[in-house]
Amino acid sequence: MNTTGSGLLLLYCLDILFLVIEFTYRQRGKGGDMDEDPFDKTVMINRSAAVNIISLRAKGGLSEIYLAFDSAGEQVILRRLRPEHRFSLGLRRRFVHGIKVRRKLGRHQNVVQYRAQQGGLQPAEVIEYVPGESLKTLILDKHRLVREQPFGILEQIAEALAHMHRKGFLHLDVKPENVLIEYVGEGCRAKLTDFDFSQPVSVKKVSRRFGGSVLYEPPEFLASKEISIGTDVFAFGVMTYYLFTGHMPFVQSAHELMRAPNQEVQFAAGNENRATPPVQMFIRRCLAYRPEYRYDSDKSLLMGLRKAAREHAVYLGKQSTDENWS
Repeated sequence: MNTTGSGLLLLYCLDILFLVIEFTYRQRGKGGDMDEDPFDKTVMINRSAAVNIISLRAKGGLSEIYLAFDSAGEQVILRRLRPEHRFSLGLRRRFVHGIKVRRKLGRHQNVVQYRAQQGGLQPAEVIEYVPGESLKTLILDKHRLVREQPFGILEQIAEALAHMHRKGFLHLDVKPENVLIEYVGEGCRAKLTDFDFSQPVSVKKVSRRFGGSVLYEPPEFLASKEISIGTDVFAFGVMTYYLFTGHMPFVQSAHELMRAPNQEVQFAAGNENRATPPVQMFIRRCLAYRPEYRYDSDKSLLMGLRKAAREHAVYLGKQSTDENWS
């Protein structure tokens, strides 16, 4: 048997072993510390770091998010693999991979920072606490920042993506839920998070089992799991559309583009649609059917965004002048 076959057999055997262990725990009701009530509890992250959990903030498909205090009394977030996934080798590996990517990204003002990590069957990471809301919440609440500073928010997200790409990683799950907004005076700071799906920029294709958020995935990914910087650009375009209109560009997925590749993304008329023609042009390029027709680099994406912001302001100024003269 070759090395690849032996490795796959070993992984299969480990999966079986973990399933047996999980069944035994459930039958005997002996989940150990991992099943205890986590609130008001000190969790040792490593030999030199511990956090005191205060409250559960959220539960996602893969993780639980807790507000906590570190040993210095600073508020932090403990992000921990959900207990029902601790015996799933694939999900645990993906979660740990996301921790490693965050750590490798280092410091950047628009990326949620790594602090520490915990290994074992139920891995966890300690990350910075961002006081505020997700971009998704702000869009749903029609927050003033979404109306008044959309380009400021988007430019910060683009800067975070550029940092990731320079560090050698694609995000592959860009969406408003993975952008946290910290209030800073009358403005805000946007921070990108959740790197579980990230892949090196050198990877051109992922397996059929690779997940993600289907409404943000481009046609080439849906068809053959091809990935590139264009994958992140497409998701950025979907997010921009949602930010300016309050709606998604596709009813189900970009399969709609695949059925009519020459048809441009449409913008419905109405008060909720704040996408002026320059913004629409920017979005349409991000959402081009073929990746080579999208912005092909972080520099071109930022330049396109800034150009759209300038022309958007000119368009609104001209529209206001026309209304005053009418």
